[in-house]
Amino acid sequence: MCRRYDDGDIRCKPDVTAFNFLLKVCACNENASSHDDSVRIALLASEKLLESAAIYGPPNDEMFNNLIKVFGLCISDPSSRKRFITTAFERCAKEGYVSDSVLKSLKRFDYQLYKQLKSNSEGRVSSINIPNDWSRNI
Repeated sequence: MCRRYDDGDIRCKPDVTAFNFLLKVCACNENASSHDDSVRIALLASEKLLESAAIYGPPNDEMFNNLIKVFGLCISDPSSRKRFITTAFERCAKEGYVSDSVLKSLKRFDYQLYKQLKSNSEGRVSSINIPNDWSRNI
């Protein structure tokens, strides 16, 4: 879609919804032999959206949530999985898209990182317990 749009076909202009759909498909890939492809595609798609937000529209919390899911489901090596999820979460916080759904995926796929975040008196982390800047675009 991006290539066709860049070549002048304005009917093919993708938006954040199209990017999110692609990431969801990558996260649903049950074929272990193509998990590397899912991660590669997810990385390319998320970077394309982040680099071209002025063209395709800004990312959103769903994009980062889906990206964490792709990494959590498709990267089998624990240290690599942790590194990718940490990087995605840090970028999510930097961009201001940390939502409760992002935190829920973080808890599922990197519980150690999740527990490092500020929690309330019940030990639960939520978007109200994190710095305001992290969720400024929600």
